[in-house]
Amino acid sequence: MEQQSPYIAAILSFDPIKEIHCLPEDIAWLEIRADKLPGYNPDKSKGLSYIYALRSKEHGGQYKGSSKERNHMLLEATVDYDLIELEADKDLSKEILLAIPPENRMIAWYGAPKSLEELREIRRQLMEIPARYYKIVPEARRSGEELAPLQLLKESETKNLIAYASGPIGLWTQIVAAYFDSPFVYGNLDEGSENYFSITQLIQDYALPSVHPIESLYGIVGNPVLKSLSPRLHNRTYLHSNFPGLFIPFHVESFDNFWTDIVQNKALHTLGLELKGLTTVSPYKEAALLKADLNQNSLTELVGSCNIVIHKDQQWIANTTDFYGVSTGLKELGISITDNKIAVIGCGGAGRTIAAGLLSAGASISLVNRGIERGENAAKLLGVEFQPLSNFDPMGFKVIINATPMGKMPVALPFDPQLLDNDAVVVDMAYGKTETLLIKKCMQLGIPSITGRLMLVLQVRRQFSLMTGRDMPLELAEYLADIKKQVEIVEQ
Repeated sequence: MEQQSPYIAAILSFDPIKEIHCLPEDIAWLEIRADKLPGYNPDKSKGLSYIYALRSKEHGGQYKGSSKERNHMLLEATVDYDLIELEADKDLSKEILLAIPPENRMIAWYGAPKSLEELREIRRQLMEIPARYYKIVPEARRSGEELAPLQLLKESETKNLIAYASGPIGLWTQIVAAYFDSPFVYGNLDEGSENYFSITQLIQDYALPSVHPIESLYGIVGNPVLKSLSPRLHNRTYLHSNFPGLFIPFHVESFDNFWTDIVQNKALHTLGLELKGLTTVSPYKEAALLKADLNQNSLTELVGSCNIVIHKDQQWIANTTDFYGVSTGLKELGISITDNKIAVIGCGGAGRTIAAGLLSAGASISLVNRGIERGENAAKLLGVEFQPLSNFDPMGFKVIINATPMGKMPVALPFDPQLLDNDAVVVDMAYGKTETLLIKKCMQLGIPSITGRLMLVLQVRRQFSLMTGRDMPLELAEYLADIKKQVEIVEQ
């Protein structure tokens, strides 16, 4: 059976005039959240189809009015809207069904986590009432609960069922649902939303509304993880190289639950998907190493942390790319590691791994950390010097590596770049939509620096190679991450 491409439905909940003028060409439908934008009149000249959604407070919306007022608003919407979302527990009265014909109905169910059998019964009940589309969205409160709606969608013989899990844990199912013939994928025009992917992410990171055959599933595991650029780099390269993979973000509250109920669960296999590789970010690098069957890198064993696990020959194999990114970046700047004095700020998994790698390459290392006990323990583990961040003096160091989020904070800096020696170099592992405050300050002072976005590119290229056995072209990676090497590495 030929796979259908979904419509992208943009969710509009504020500032309508500004947002509609910014809509990408790929947007076919606009869902108006009438509980947040009461009285909005669709602009039919835009060539869009419109969905009216009066989301009740019980289902994550803001509508708190009476049933009579709700019915009145739904009936009024039939004049201007192509689809009216009808909540199954509120809006299926005889009056509403007589006034809204089946071709204009989207019957929606929202609720607590449900088993596959329970969702099947909900689907059966909904489909007793004729409608153009049916929507079933249970909440996922722990890892594993998000699988049932995908199983429901996979087994469905119709192409008018929308099913995914809500909540941060279930967010990834909204992407995978597109590959199981969901007629809609929802994206928020608000880039800051945590409940939906943004429209930009759907198009740039996942190439929607187009879909392609997928066999292997990869992902990034963390908390938070929604804003990571890794999916864009991986997925676009999959398309570029005709590789049947999909890379998604897994928001995880408990790594143990995730490993048991997603990684080791056979449900993904029954969906026709094989989980082949995961990158891990804070706070799960240590937990991932404990779950791995084999350890392929001496650094991970030394520091008790990894940032990638790969499924091969029925085993999960741990590795790390943290040190690879730093060493490659410094090499491009012509900076030797051997015999140079280097400070690493941050004693988390990345900081410890980078420090251990630099130490093995012949550098003189000082670990710097805000928490003294953790810093002293990490320094003792590696046999290096420790300095509390509150007392850190950057003078005398050839390279200072920031492996904390501090450089991206609006006001805080991990150290004062003005105190650096004239020939010092700064590496910032943090990145954001724009340059971090630390990198901006270094640029202003003419200090050679390597940004977190370039660090990401270098690491993702290595991760891509480890997971797929293929190479990610550097030029493609830099383009996808919206960087240029001559801008990212600022020479004095």
